[in-house]
Amino acid sequence: MKSKFIRVSLAVGVLIATQHYAGVASAAPPANVVVTWTMLVNQSFETFVVNNQGALGTCKLILGTLSGWPANGWYCPADGRIHFIRKNAGVPIKVFDGIVADRVVNTPDRIGGTYASDYAPT
Repeated sequence: MKSKFIRVSLAVGVLIATQHYAGVASAAPPANVVVTWTMLVNQSFETFVVNNQGALGTCKLILGTLSGWPANGWYCPADGRIHFIRKNAGVPIKVFDGIVADRVVNTPDRIGGTYASDYAPT
């Protein structure tokens, strides 16, 4: 009886571990971020539109606009890291560092991180 309990316990443990790791594997960030993102920044919404994503390298060049202003940076599909800079007349104004969440069907795309002001008028 004791050996049957141990076999059942081991089987349940393997099943739980398999489901856990399968869930982790399916939670990978998206390979491509060419999409319109809605971001809540400093208590107001901004729209980040990625128009183009490069194909070469571990981290891909991204080009787009942030609330209508030119923005460019990079995105790493392997771990979801994203970084971009918004410019005004070629001068960097805002720097964003964050993470892109995994895509879930029928839910909004998620991006989270921090802004830093990269410009101080003199």
